[in-house]
Amino acid sequence: MERSLRALRIPTARLCVRTLSLADLDALHALARQSSITDPPPGWATSHEHCTAWLDRHVTQLDHFSPAAPTLFLAICLPDGELIGWLGIRPRPSAHLAMPELLYALAPAHRGKGYTSEAIRGATRWFFAQGPVPALMALVKEPDTPSRRVALASGFAPRGHAVCDEGGRFELFVLERPAAVLTLEPVLDEDATALSALLVRVAEHEARHWLDGESPFIPNHHLPAMHRFHRRTGDYRKIVFDGMLAGVVLVSSSGREHARIELLYLDPAHQGLGLGGQVLKRIEEEYPQVHTWSLDTTRHSARNLPFYQRHGYVVTGEDEDEYYLVKHLPGAAGLREGCDFRATNLRGADFNEVDLSQASISNSGMADTCIRNAGLQRLLVTNCNVSDATFGNSRLDGLALHHVSLGGARIDHCHLGWAGERKPLTVHASDLGGSHIVGCNLRDVRIEGCDTAGLIIDGVPLAALQAAYRALHG
Repeated sequence: MERSLRALRIPTARLCVRTLSLADLDALHALARQSSITDPPPGWATSHEHCTAWLDRHVTQLDHFSPAAPTLFLAICLPDGELIGWLGIRPRPSAHLAMPELLYALAPAHRGKGYTSEAIRGATRWFFAQGPVPALMALVKEPDTPSRRVALASGFAPRGHAVCDEGGRFELFVLERPAAVLTLEPVLDEDATALSALLVRVAEHEARHWLDGESPFIPNHHLPAMHRFHRRTGDYRKIVFDGMLAGVVLVSSSGREHARIELLYLDPAHQGLGLGGQVLKRIEEEYPQVHTWSLDTTRHSARNLPFYQRHGYVVTGEDEDEYYLVKHLPGAAGLREGCDFRATNLRGADFNEVDLSQASISNSGMADTCIRNAGLQRLLVTNCNVSDATFGNSRLDGLALHHVSLGGARIDHCHLGWAGERKPLTVHASDLGGSHIVGCNLRDVRIEGCDTAGLIIDGVPLAALQAAYRALHG
């Protein structure tokens, strides 16, 4: 089946391998003119006009990519976007071998660092995931020792020689299709930057294909701190496919018979391969005690709801932005009517899909209680010890804190409003002595009638700033 690859991005540890665009013309032409690049793609010529025609033809072909008959050329780029090389996959009938050929070239200034083999490993893993091609070949003209080293470092194995109708005799190297392996691996703190980049790609893809350019609502997806937070508060897994980071999934569970998929995202380069269904199945296998699964999904993507319905989820509610879905597996408990609890030991109790509106909880121990995905509007908490509590990924608009101790409290990556509705924060008659405010937006903040002795702003004492202001303005 044909599909467009114009937005393809394949991230590796140090590089981005992506499809070429017309904006790459000058960089590609400069690369092709370097004398050390002696095996350009078929029909290539180093004149600017021929390079323009070649690039235009191959960019147009991106809209009709077919893994069964692949012709694809990719840019090898540094993180800052500099194009330093290219690699291509194309048929080569003149070799009389039933496998596509891999070609590659790198600017001389960037050789000797393992960039080419890193790009090839990433690109070939992606390519084999697209369809049933059994192998790729690389043809090396003897005695091209550097190209031979690259082929071996990229996983290709020597298979003797091949004779082409044009070009004559070449060393033949073959990379066989690996067995596809999907794993779910715990997210580590050092993964946060890569996951932020992945979610940015997801958001851009969703905006472009489903949301008329509007960014999807994925709170703070671009911040590494959010991914570190998810790691601390749930079962946060990397979806790794054939050694490549393909997505993320976050599960929250009480350890009992219900659990929730908080998020599931796949990198655009790995969408459409059936990985999402495999992830859902794998998660269910890893939580055998869970009989009821729940999740939310956007109404603005035409494919999300049918995907989850195919895997057994049913709609239990909806609003203007979201569908609310549940999947009941065999053994799920039915509805039980409520009752009063007095002088009752509920230690370790598990409440799911429970209506607790207008409930009253008093004189009770709730240490280590976990509340997820609950409506707590107009919640009143008074005379309570909430030390070391965590509020994350939550809406606290209109929250009032009166006469409370905030010693050691941490406010991290918070905003003043929901969905663009901005409401300023008010702090009144509170002891904030010794507090540390770092990396925050304090534009238009007003500080009035406060004890500011010892206050320091970016290393400058406020008293010195005030003295300088008075000296300047009399």
